[in-house]
Amino acid sequence: MTTLSNVTNIFTGLFHSHVIDSEGIAYSFGSNNYGQLGIGSVTNSNIPIKLNIGNITNIATGGYHSILLSNGNVFVTGLGGVSSTFNISQFLLN
Repeated sequence: MTTLSNVTNIFTGLFHSHVIDSEGIAYSFGSNNYGQLGIGSVTNSNIPIKLNIGNITNIATGGYHSILLSNGNVFVTGLGGVSSTFNISQFLLN
């Protein structure tokens, strides 16, 4: 069993979840058929996997996608209309 410490927020999608710890580190787990975990593959995970983005302040989840906010940047992963993104796509907020 994997234990996460200092979890400050929990976000749930249809069959996937994310948590943020007190240092702004995000972990993902659950179904990943469309890359919604943002781990660079479509492999499902029943244990939390640390994402390669720091300073996460908020996450929004949908059925098959996730949107993460870090330092004014928006990162989107998962089912995105016509195609799937298995890696996190970044957008800058102005």
